Amino acid sequence: CVAVCLWDAHYSQEDCIPLPVNEELLSVGKLERYKKTIQTASAGKLISDVVLQTLNKAERKQGMTGDAYLMEEQHYEEAMNTVFHNLMDDVLLESGMGPMT
Repeated sequence: CVAVCLWDAHYSQEDCIPLPVNEELLSVGKLERYKKTIQTASAGKLISDVVLQTLNKAERKQGMTGDAYLMEEQHYEEAMNTVFHNLMDDVLLESGMGPMT
């Protein structure tokens, strides 16, 4: 008798260990909302999907290796990094700390 088990490399929320919550690091506002957010098992869109949606039909056909895709992906990542840093700086300044360096 031979038993075969296939695995598609996906984990369910029950398979993952609980994430640690370090409450002493920074004040993050409403603690219960923070805990709920970090333990939610929802995922957003992939960057590749967002970038592909911005391209025209001919550029989408080239896929993720096309020049238009690569250029848009770089612009998207730069914009997201800028927004992230600005938001983090705002939160840190509101908390009485200095901006990220």
